[in-house]
Amino acid sequence: MSRAEVPGKEVEPVMRSHARSVFGNSTMHRAAGTAIIQPGLDRAWEGLEQPDSPAARGTGAIGPVSRKDWYTSVKVVGDYLAAGVLLVLTFPIMLVAGILTRATSPGPAIYRQTRLSRRGREFTIYKIRSMKADCERTTGPRWSTPGDPRLTSLGKFLRRSHIDELPQLFNVIRGEMSLIGPRPERPEFVRELEKSIPLYRDRERVLPGVTGLAQVQLPPDTNVAEVHRKLACDLYYLQNQSPWLDLRILMSTATKVVGIPTRVSCRFFGIPSGPAIEEAYHRLASSARERGPQFAGPDKQAIPSARFHAVDPERRLAW
Repeated sequence: MSRAEVPGKEVEPVMRSHARSVFGNSTMHRAAGTAIIQPGLDRAWEGLEQPDSPAARGTGAIGPVSRKDWYTSVKVVGDYLAAGVLLVLTFPIMLVAGILTRATSPGPAIYRQTRLSRRGREFTIYKIRSMKADCERTTGPRWSTPGDPRLTSLGKFLRRSHIDELPQLFNVIRGEMSLIGPRPERPEFVRELEKSIPLYRDRERVLPGVTGLAQVQLPPDTNVAEVHRKLACDLYYLQNQSPWLDLRILMSTATKVVGIPTRVSCRFFGIPSGPAIEEAYHRLASSARERGPQFAGPDKQAIPSARFHAVDPERRLAW
């Protein structure tokens, strides 16, 4: 990714000044809150200053990420403000969930796991533990599947209600995640997925999100085909991100948490769905093929046009 594609050192001070102007005169910034807010802001801007590693640069098939300077500033500041408010409002829920987790199963209440953030940087994600402690000691890293025996009785409820995701608000405050973006993946899975799914590393060109276009429409990943569908959503978001799309995703997430069917909420809020996202993905795949095998992924193989179609016999995504 060139410096022309992502705001770099020339633009970053301007965007940082926008954010700091919001916090600069606040009591929080002058007092002890600075110890939390300032490092997180610096970490959020730091990703724009560092050069891309070859692995995190992606294929380049999607071209410049659609991002205006003012939108980047508004989103970063909005993430901190919204995450701070949500932390205050949901802390009692997290506290009760943590106490119940410790009381109903052995092990810690908070589960820590390594994930990849923007540009392939590793970070520690926080969740309320929903599985048995050390459940991967003998099996190694693996996806959760329907009826997974590793889930605790309480963990099933925490996952259905998404309460287990609430500690990720701390990751947002730390500048490691955004409220909206692609779901952060485990490095053990990424090393395998990038070998079989072209364009996969392009999703790491923005901060990962607590929720996102893929998360509100599709279930958790259990196989490569489902990862492929989520990747199409992630790339669509990268190309079309805007405050209006972010607001619709947030509203759809809220309705999903309270139990409104996903199809209903996504249709009501006008969330981009299967056909539009699939068409956008195929345009990217065609662009990558035209650029040559060097843009087709780490295996240097051209992207087969039928790879996505193989998911469904009618050449449509299975949404």
